[in-house]
Formats: sequence, structure tokens, C-alpha cells
Amino acid sequence: MDDHSPPKEKPDNNVPDAVGPYRFRRQLGTGGMGEVFLADDERLNRKVAIKRIRSDRLLTAEIRERLYREARYAASLDHPAIVRVHDVLERGGAFYLVMEWVAGEDLRRRLQREGPMAPPDVIALAHPLASGLAAAHAQGIVHRDFKSENVLIGGDGQPKITDFGIAKRMTAAGDGDAKKDESLTDSGTVLGTYRVLSPEQVLGDEIDPRSDLFSFGVLLFEALSGRSPFGESNSLETLHRIVENEPAPLICPHPEPLPLALKDLVMGLLSKDLNARPQSAREVEWTLATLLPKGAAAEIPSPLNSAPKTPDGLSKAKLGALVFGLLAAILVVILGLAYFA
Repeated sequence: MDDHSPPKEKPDNNVPDAVGPYRFRRQLGTGGMGEVFLADDERLNRKVAIKRIRSDRLLTAEIRERLYREARYAASLDHPAIVRVHDVLERGGAFYLVMEWVAGEDLRRRLQREGPMAPPDVIALAHPLASGLAAAHAQGIVHRDFKSENVLIGGDGQPKITDFGIAKRMTAAGDGDAKKDESLTDSGTVLGTYRVLSPEQVLGDEIDPRSDLFSFGVLLFEALSGRSPFGESNSLETLHRIVENEPAPLICPHPEPLPLALKDLVMGLLSKDLNARPQSAREVEWTLATLLPKGAAAEIPSPLNSAPKTPDGLSKAKLGALVFGLLAAILVVILGLAYFA
């Protein structure tokens, strides 16, 4: 088959026959931008998921660049809680993103089918997600649309984060501490699913990884209670509540008690003040690790106990050692002078 030929379409259900080395099996789902299919990678003998931009949408230069950016960002992340990207193709004017196939369903569907989760199950689910977010943030990548629909639950119960389509990468602007935003959207443009947007996203303000943590709080609130912390009957009311109102009370209907530390974590993540939220996904991961059953997670150093950096880049521990060494040297000189005097 010629790799540069457009995919053949089956007229009965519009599922492509094949594109490049990938032979399509069936449609997995649809969304506003396109469809997702299950396919076979005939070169490596594995199943893959392929996202195709809807054939009735105009593949503009901006959309094309956003899709290539999603592929680059996701491909740069190597973490068990993040869906891997294998390939990108353009055929016959359509765009195809080839990804790891997760044999399961997204978290939102599971919640809709089974209802709220028990607190221990939420903790077990959230811990690897926090680790995955921390890995993305360590690469300077902010997801910007972190929600239950973008968490896939595999057959083994392990979650994976997907869909970095509107992510942005914070990159160094120069030798200083300033950062620049690689996002294609202009400042003040609101992107993302409205119910999980952080207040700063709603207002069009500058965002950083702590915006993902707000969305993480929405996800955990929904998983525990079965409802949105700010949800209203329409998007405008919901956005208004995100900016102006406190979240609804967190009520978990399960008979198992809701740990106070978990409740405090969720409500802290939903703080409107960036500085009042946990300051990193690694901090959230550590907090969740303390709530797991003993031995269920590897030892994670507490970010709260890590030596903070002083303005010149030295940790307090290193600075203290340096001062101690200088004082000791001065004391030796003084004693030496006294001895010879």
C-alpha cells in the first residue's frame, strides 16, 4: 500500500479501511474535533488508538499546528500514567494521531455508570494521576483541560492521562527567570472544558501548573461526590460560580468515611487563590501517598521537608554548611593568633 495515498473509506459506516501501516477495526468514540478508532499496527503487531480530525472540519493551519504540538508534547512524556503517542500522519487532507491503546473506558463514563467512588478507590486512582501531572509539569507542560473524560482506566485499573491538544509548554525566555508561553492562542483566550476551568483560565489571566491542580480538584470532587463543585444548568452560570463562589460542600455518599486529609486536599486544590493551593503536583502526590495503605506506594520525599532554595540558588542546608565552615575558619585564625601572642 502506498503510504502517501489517502485512506480508503468503507461506505457503510465511514470507518477507514487503512492509513499507512494501520488497519482500522472499529470506532471507539467521537468528539467535537473528530473520531477515535481502534486499529492494528501491522508493522509491530500491536493495537493502537487513532484520533482522526473530522472530515467535515476545515483542517486550518492553526488546528494542524495544534495537533502536531499535541503529538510533540505527549511524545516527550514517558510516564506510566500518560498515554504514549506513537506516530502522526496526514493523508488525503486528514490528520491522524496514533496513540497507545488503553483497553478500558474514560473516568467520566465510569462515574456515570457506577456513581461516586469510595474514598480509598479515589486515593488509589489519584496518586498515579498526580505523578503523571508532576512528570508533565517537570517538562514545563501544562495540560489546561485535565478532566475525567481525559483519564482512561485500563483493564488493570490503572489510569492514564490523555489529550494534550490544548496544552502549553512554559519555556525559558532567556537567561533570566522569565518564561514564555508556546501556546498558539492569544492572551485572554479561554480554552478548555468550562466546568473544570480554573478561575485564572476563566478570566484569561496567565496560568501555570497550579491551574491543572484546580482542575484536579474538580476531578476528585466529582469522583467522590458524583457532582460538580461549581456546576450549574448552563456554562455562563458555572463560569460565574468558578470565579465568584465557593465550591459546594463535599459530600461523599459511600459508607466508608471520607478522610479529613483527603477532604482538605480537595478543597485546597479548589482554592481561587493560586498561592493557597498546593504548589506542585509532586506535593499532591506526596499527600496522597500518605493516605494509601502502608506499603502501597514507594517512599516519596516530602516536598514540604525539602530544603527550600534561597534567592541566590543555594539551599538553606548548603548555606548553613557554608556559614558554619566560615565561622570555623575564623575561629581557627583567632585561636592561632592568640597562641602566638
